[in-house]
Amino acid sequence: MTKNELVSQWREAQQAMNSWKAEEARLRLKVLERFADDSMLEGTQNVDTEIGVLSICKSQRYTLENKNGETQQLAESLSSEDRLRLFSWSAKLNTKEYKQLQKIAEAEQNAGVKTSKALKLLRQVETVMTVKAGSPQLKIK
Repeated sequence: MTKNELVSQWREAQQAMNSWKAEEARLRLKVLERFADDSMLEGTQNVDTEIGVLSICKSQRYTLENKNGETQQLAESLSSEDRLRLFSWSAKLNTKEYKQLQKIAEAEQNAGVKTSKALKLLRQVETVMTVKAGSPQLKIK
């Protein structure tokens, strides 16, 4: 198989997968229209069908607006108990800043700086960080 044939087969598979995803989404909506209880916004509903029990799980997504720091302000105004009960926090690494910090620490090391604030911070972050390879993405332009 040539390189072009391989890329062509991948592209055909990608297009077929996208088509099947769209078809599955369309059919899922039709199944929901026919079987789901419209009054139920969240929860699980089991419906008997000729081929088995169809389990319909509905959920809603809850998000907090924080465009102007309003969620942060609200959280800070609550008691510690209420804040912990209502909000959870997930740390997310700012990779742009992290890579910049790496460059600064490397430049300081190359310049012979023995005690670098940037290097110390970098090492601290690395103690809680795991790096895994991401899923490669392909695109034909």
